[in-house]
Amino acid sequence: MQRVRNSQKEKDGDTHENCVKLTKKCTQFPISIQLCLKEVRIEMKELWYAAFVLLLIGILAGFTSLQTTGGAVLNLPPTWDLPTNEFSSNGPFELTLPNAFFDPDGDLLAFTVQSAQGGARISENKLVVENSGTYSLAASDGELLTLQKISVTIQ
Repeated sequence: MQRVRNSQKEKDGDTHENCVKLTKKCTQFPISIQLCLKEVRIEMKELWYAAFVLLLIGILAGFTSLQTTGGAVLNLPPTWDLPTNEFSSNGPFELTLPNAFFDPDGDLLAFTVQSAQGGARISENKLVVENSGTYSLAASDGELLTLQKISVTIQ
């Protein structure tokens, strides 16, 4: 073992001189322990580089999954999508509500109707009006609500 120490000392110059001094104090452990400690330091340094690179990749991957709106998801309210709010009919009036309201986010809409005079109901997403009058329609996407007044004349 002495010959290995000397050859290492000759190859590396002063770099192993401290190791040789340490091994003289601790005669049970050969110089290979000292060399292993240096290799561990190198591996730890490489491990830190690898951890840093993985962290950087994780951060960049997080940025790529964000919405184009800057990460905030914006919910827009439903809108009335017909050119008029006045209707006339010779008999009961029907209006297909998914065609009358539009949700810019593509959310499913729920509909309700209110009237002072009665005579209106919603059946299978269709508004059915039997009496002339003014009706208040509501379309909700689950978070936002849009109200639209319509006038229906039954002749």
